[in-house]
Amino acid sequence: MDPSSSPLDNNAFCASGLCRSTDKMCVCTSDNDCPSNQVCYLGDNKCYSSGLSLGQSCTADNGDDVDTRCTSGKCGSPIVGQCGCTSDSHCSSNQVCYSGDNKCYSSGLSLGQSCAADNGGDVDTRCASDNCHNSQCVECLTDLDCSSNQVCYSVDNKCYSSGLSYGQSCAADNGDDVDTRCASGSCHNSDKVCVCTSDSHCSSSQVCYLGDNKCYSSGLSLGQSCLVNGDPVEARCASGICFSTDNTCGCTSNDHCPSDQACYSSENGDNKCYSIPSSSSIVDIGFYQLSTIQEPSCPSGLELSQAECEPAALSLGLDYNNAFQVGGYNHIPCGCSYMSEAVGGVTNKLVYNTHTVNCQWETRTIGNLCKPIYQLSTIQEPSCPSGLELSQTECEPAALSLGLDYNNVFQVGGYNHIPCGCSYMSEAVGGVTNKLVYNTNTVNCQWETRTIGNLCELPLLSVSWMILWISLKHTSAFRLPISLFFSLF
Repeated sequence: MDPSSSPLDNNAFCASGLCRSTDKMCVCTSDNDCPSNQVCYLGDNKCYSSGLSLGQSCTADNGDDVDTRCTSGKCGSPIVGQCGCTSDSHCSSNQVCYSGDNKCYSSGLSLGQSCAADNGGDVDTRCASDNCHNSQCVECLTDLDCSSNQVCYSVDNKCYSSGLSYGQSCAADNGDDVDTRCASGSCHNSDKVCVCTSDSHCSSSQVCYLGDNKCYSSGLSLGQSCLVNGDPVEARCASGICFSTDNTCGCTSNDHCPSDQACYSSENGDNKCYSIPSSSSIVDIGFYQLSTIQEPSCPSGLELSQAECEPAALSLGLDYNNAFQVGGYNHIPCGCSYMSEAVGGVTNKLVYNTHTVNCQWETRTIGNLCKPIYQLSTIQEPSCPSGLELSQTECEPAALSLGLDYNNVFQVGGYNHIPCGCSYMSEAVGGVTNKLVYNTNTVNCQWETRTIGNLCELPLLSVSWMILWISLKHTSAFRLPISLFFSLF
């Protein structure tokens, strides 16, 4: 029966199951109710042509946009009533689809070309580089856009070589310094070259000075200049010592000295090299000592005369700027003293105070120059020379006065295999390195390989012998060190 002949709506007459009441016509409720090239629009239950291309009209009879009519599935964007794109496949071969407005745009654009959409959005895919920034095609946005040996500089969005070594140019095309181009991570802004931040950025024979982030020669020998921009740089010296007074390298061990010299590097030493004799007999003490015990004078009997004061300073290698001041003063130590700021305001002077009373140690005093009391004798003998032996009570004070490091271990006992009396051992009984040992035995003693030296009293010598040594020390024909002289008596 024809549903139009029935006075009532009769859905049963329609294959779709829906009979439109207005005109008593069967209408669609799904795409299956339409021919194969059409779709059902449920807004009016009508079938419409489908598979429409970009720009074709895709509206229903009631004016609605019907997305399913378009191959792209998008109707009404960017133009009302026309099919838009949702993927590049909906555009021609030289175009890409921008999802921000569903329009197709030219692609494969070169660096610098405009890559903006009509709505102002940046369309990366328009650029051959796949990077659109501020409406222009650029080379990179991140390091990932560059090759493995390059970095992206975000200011001009260009790729630059990276891993650059010390001294190589690290500027961008716009003249900026680009830190990330340098292996050190630092590009100097004044000359646009890579600088160092650690020794590893310098050659094997150089060190990095962080004061200016530049590499300087290292391994410098005794006496070589270690100055950089007015600063002494200790790392430049093989010894690690750069004197602030003359900006040259000092020593910390005999290895830093010529083969015929030794380094004076004890606590009160000056880290300078002094001549040594060919003999193996060395006594580790000189005619004089610089005492930093804060007393107003040297111990009784160890004071220096005015005539001895300057030779003593020379023998100890003290830098007193050739200024030797003599006078009577109440506010500094009696006798010969070394001052960090002597009377008159000049740094490092040698002063001889003729006063014998009302003297005092004060903050400007570096030390008193005195005659020494003890010696560390390395002459390989089983004991000190007769008459110069120390008592047990003298042993530890003697070690302290000589600045010996014995790890606060003082061992007393009777032994047949080490020197008699007070000795300094490189490996004492019990296996602990550097001990102080007092052997109460007086016979059957012997020097052995663990012995560093015997601690003995120092024989008193005349001033004439002291002056003789000074004159010998400063001649080229015979350079005798302080440390040997006492072994000759």
